[in-house]
Amino acid sequence: REIAFKYDAQHRKILSRERRTNPAQNSEVRQIQVSTYSQNKFIFIDTTEWLLPSQNVFISRYTVDSSGGKPISFYGEIWNGNTWNGVQTDSFFYDSSLNLTERSTQNWDFVEMVWKYHVFHRYEYTSGGRVSTRYVLDLGNSIVDTLAFNSYDYTYNAAGDISSLIWKNGSPPKNIARETYSYDNLDNLDSLKIDNWNQALQIWQPENIYTLDDSPEQQITHIGNNFKLNNQSQWYLDSEAIYTPGPQIYTDEPSEVLTKKFNANSSQLQNYERQTTQYTDLPSGIIKGDLQRAFFTNGNWQNVLHVEAWQRKIESIGVQTPEELKVASCGFPNPLKLVDLPTLNPEIADTKQIAIFSLDGRLVLSQDMAEDVQLGVVMNSMNVYLLLLHDANKIVCAQKVFIH
Repeated sequence: REIAFKYDAQHRKILSRERRTNPAQNSEVRQIQVSTYSQNKFIFIDTTEWLLPSQNVFISRYTVDSSGGKPISFYGEIWNGNTWNGVQTDSFFYDSSLNLTERSTQNWDFVEMVWKYHVFHRYEYTSGGRVSTRYVLDLGNSIVDTLAFNSYDYTYNAAGDISSLIWKNGSPPKNIARETYSYDNLDNLDSLKIDNWNQALQIWQPENIYTLDDSPEQQITHIGNNFKLNNQSQWYLDSEAIYTPGPQIYTDEPSEVLTKKFNANSSQLQNYERQTTQYTDLPSGIIKGDLQRAFFTNGNWQNVLHVEAWQRKIESIGVQTPEELKVASCGFPNPLKLVDLPTLNPEIADTKQIAIFSLDGRLVLSQDMAEDVQLGVVMNSMNVYLLLLHDANKIVCAQKVFIH
């Protein structure tokens, strides 16, 4: 996999090229993405070309229109060889304080030839303008198949961290699972409890609990001890993670995470998974990243993933807290799933730029928020980063957050 990016004078990504090859399958894919910017419009065009084993081309385009610095519509299209055909349209709604209150998504049904609602996002705020609850309703691909309906209710604490999540399915919605988060007085995550709904008994039943200590490794990776219930409803340690500190060349993530799982036959924890991460400073300001993942099988480690990546160092603006920057916190939930980022906050559902820095001040990502957020392989799957949202003139908000 080879990836290259080009940026404009405002550090906005205007071009990306990617080439993926798989000799074992005799396959090759090339992808080009072009972004254009104007005052109230952002246009993104993606061209994917399959060269081997057979030739094919897929071209898509989406357009984001804004007003007063806020997005008001999103329109996605695909090219059929002659014309552009709409496939998705999003609408954004705001309250009198310009807080995003609702985002709705419609998809084009090529069978019935009509637009159909697909996903709804609804937001509620505290008096200070911080998101207090978020509700997501996913209707699936058909409003007839009610089993495809999924709803997600998020609540947040006063610090802006996610405190609970309830997943419901069907129509009328029925409870499926619940996540409960607890934090210490330093805003470190202490535990995550997962309950499943017992439909027959109409009660929540505990499934597992993840506990984290205040060590930097566990707060960075959010991988701690995992407890489960046995047949006697007693909690037992099902898995634990052991860390080897990293050199902090690129990020402060551990160089190795070794996961051990409980073996019922031996009643002991045994090797299960190992992930190693190594960063190397190379000449000409290049950083090389090397990621390997292996599982312990039949008494030996078997590698299942090996990734190499290179990234050029970019001058950092320096890592500062939101208080030092004298800007508002972005109000992201913490921890944060990166795929949810564009829908979490009225400030980020915009065409503003996002910049993501590692805690040692290295710029990991800089791109327009209207694009799909893709970090590449150098940014590892889980870590703590500083996120800045900014336009051409100022930083809008900033927050340190754990991304997974």
